[in-house]
Amino acid sequence: TIKGAGVKHLGLIPEAFRRLGIQIYIKDDDILIPRQEHYCFESFIDGSFLNIADAPWPGLTPDLISILLVVATQGKGAVLFHQKMFESRLFFVDKLIDMGAQIILCDPHRAVVVGHDNATKLRGRRMSSPDIRAGIALLIAALGAEGTSRIDNVEQIDRGYEHIEVEIDFTNDYFEREGTDKEFFFLELDGIYVPFFWEEYRYKNDHTLLMKFSDVDSPQDAERLVGARVAYPLDEEDETWLEEAELSSYRALTGFQLFQHETKLIGTVEQVDESSSNILLYVRNEKGEEIIVPYHDDLLESFDLRKQRLSLNLPEELLTLNA
Repeated sequence: TIKGAGVKHLGLIPEAFRRLGIQIYIKDDDILIPRQEHYCFESFIDGSFLNIADAPWPGLTPDLISILLVVATQGKGAVLFHQKMFESRLFFVDKLIDMGAQIILCDPHRAVVVGHDNATKLRGRRMSSPDIRAGIALLIAALGAEGTSRIDNVEQIDRGYEHIEVEIDFTNDYFEREGTDKEFFFLELDGIYVPFFWEEYRYKNDHTLLMKFSDVDSPQDAERLVGARVAYPLDEEDETWLEEAELSSYRALTGFQLFQHETKLIGTVEQVDESSSNILLYVRNEKGEEIIVPYHDDLLESFDLRKQRLSLNLPEELLTLNA
C-alpha cells in the first residue's frame, strides 16, 4: 500500500501500469497493489501488440518509461516502448539484456520487450548507473533477479532517490550500500607516489571518474596531475575482492601481459575490440608483430588485476595462424 500517493496528480501513470497487467486499486489518496505471480499485457483484437509512449503532461511522463520497461520483462506478451521526447534514454537496455531480458532495441527511441511471464528470472550482474531514471530501473531489476547484483555510480540514483535503501524498507539482506573509507589516492609525480586527499567525486560515464582533490584549486594545479598513474591504498579485504573481481569492460585488459598456459608470454594487449559478441585482443609480441587473439571466459586460466597479467588456454594452432 502506498499511503498519500497524491492520486489526483498522477495523471496517466496508474493506467500505464494497468495496461501492463498490474492490478492497481485506489481508495481516497492511497494505492493498493497486490502481489501478482503473473500478469498479462493488454492485447488487441487485430493482433497488434501494446504500444506505450511518453508525452508532455498530462501524457505519460518520460521519466517512468525505464521503470515500465523493467516491469514488462516479467509480464506476458509483447510491448513496444517509444521514448519520443528525449534522445539516448533507452541505451541502458543492453544491461537488462545481459541480465537475461528479451529486448530488441529498434533505434535510440524504440524498444520491444517480450515478457518472460515470470518463467525465467533475470540474472544478477555488475553494472553502472548512467543516470537517475536508468539507475532506479536497474535497481528494480536487480531486486527481482537471481543472484547478486552490484550497481556502480549510485550517486546518480541518490540525486533523485536519497537513502533509497531506507525508503524501500528491506526486510532481508537484499540491499547493501558499499562505500570506501579511503580518503586519499596515491598519484605518481616525478617517480614518487604522493597522497592526495579527495573531497568529492562523481562519475562522468562507465569509465571516467571526476574527482576534486584537496588543495587542488586552480587549472594550473590540476594540469600537472594529468596523465599521472594512480594507486589505490589496499587493505586485506580489498586484496580478496581484487582476486575475485570481474571485468566491467574488456577494454580494461589493455596493457595486460598475455600468457599461454601460465608460462609462455605471448605479448602485451594493445587494443581490445568488443564491438561485437566476439571479443578480440590485439597483442604485440616481443618481435613487434601484431597477433589477434579471441577472448572468451571459457579460455581464461588466470587473471591478476594488480600485476596486469592474463593467461588463456589458447590452442597452439591459433597462434600459428597469426605467424
